[in-house]
Amino acid sequence: MGDRKISQPSATAVLTLGQDIQDHALTMASREDELLGKISEIEKSLAALPPNKSNWSI
Repeated sequence: MGDRKISQPSATAVLTLGQDIQDHALTMASREDELLGKISEIEKSLAALPPNKSNWSI
């Protein structure tokens, strides 16, 4: 059988992919922090409701 050359990604492509992954991870962490902050605000708002109104269905 003949030799088949398996192409390897360039160093630039690997670095770019690595940076993309890092950027995505930072974006996801930022969104997670934002959501946790919103959840905390909602929990505080619910706790502030009078007991008879906290059981309202949406």
